[in-house]
Amino acid sequence: MGLVAVACAATPVDDGRHPPPTQCLDLPTASERASCLRPYFETLVELESPRYAVCRAATLQEDGTLDDCHAIAHEIGATAYRLTGDAGEALAACGDGCIEGCLHGVMETFIAEQPDDAPALTDAVATMCDDVPDDAWYACVHGVGHGLRFHGALTFVEALAACEGAGDGDWTEVCVGGVYMEQVDGWLAGGLHDAAVILPQICADLDGDPDQAHCVEAIGEGLMFATGHDLEASLDLCLRLAASDPIAWCGHGVQTEADVHARVPPDEGCG
Repeated sequence: MGLVAVACAATPVDDGRHPPPTQCLDLPTASERASCLRPYFETLVELESPRYAVCRAATLQEDGTLDDCHAIAHEIGATAYRLTGDAGEALAACGDGCIEGCLHGVMETFIAEQPDDAPALTDAVATMCDDVPDDAWYACVHGVGHGLRFHGALTFVEALAACEGAGDGDWTEVCVGGVYMEQVDGWLAGGLHDAAVILPQICADLDGDPDQAHCVEAIGEGLMFATGHDLEASLDLCLRLAASDPIAWCGHGVQTEADVHARVPPDEGCG
């Protein structure tokens, strides 16, 4: 099953309409503000478009209201898919802002709503991104990886295997990156108060596997989001992995996300 996505019109980064609720803006931390603003972004998708909502999230990252808009954009993509019921239409409406998070969220939600039939799901993902434009292919396949892990029919290892059996080397690399991120997000969703217990478990199923390093790098990236992109705090949390190799891999992931966060403007594609 292929998905067809087409380009959509540009959206101004901030046109002055639909201001965010002040009770959210007045909250003390970026994470609290992000949680409070979720219904606001859902409303923007309904009133305007997914792309409009993503670009508004980008402006709120730029002014410091949000630490990062990528996770919010995932939720915008999920809302877009639920409203349209058509993954291709939702992908076309997303735009590239917030590091293509809306595109990831569409595919994640689309796959998560497929039947609990692991063999059929594994077979289906191979062609899901065949018909998307070249500039959306990476985000589509990465979103497939998110969805495979988010879907209850597959374990972590089975989701990785589904990626590896669905395409060539490039396809596999992009897809497993989404699986790793979703694995980390799931484990960190409950907070960091038990980090010494939680962090070593995230990639434990890959002990001895050469790909464990990539999984642990994803932990580092996830810690940056969980700490509000606090570099020092994230590196300190990597030490909870105890062993020298995982600590180094985690630290590399922390630095990678720090570089991306500093280098890639959230409103790319919103002008």
